[in-house]
Amino acid sequence: MACYGLDYKPHQDVVGLFDDVVHAFYMDAGIMPLNTTTCQIGDTQNALKIRTGSIPYLGCGNKGTVLQEVW
Repeated sequence: MACYGLDYKPHQDVVGLFDDVVHAFYMDAGIMPLNTTTCQIGDTQNALKIRTGSIPYLGCGNKGTVLQEVW
């Protein structure tokens, strides 16, 4: 996780942690997380199930192309 200096914006640390955790889950499932590629929802669900043992709710935005929330 990055360290935030004087340019810190409210909740930037939460967004950074979310991105780091999701990327780690993808890597554990053998998926290379890149902003230039897409991933099927089933692949994301499987990646999360490998680490948590269950499939959480996935909320997507931008017409279903951007993962925005996991709970």
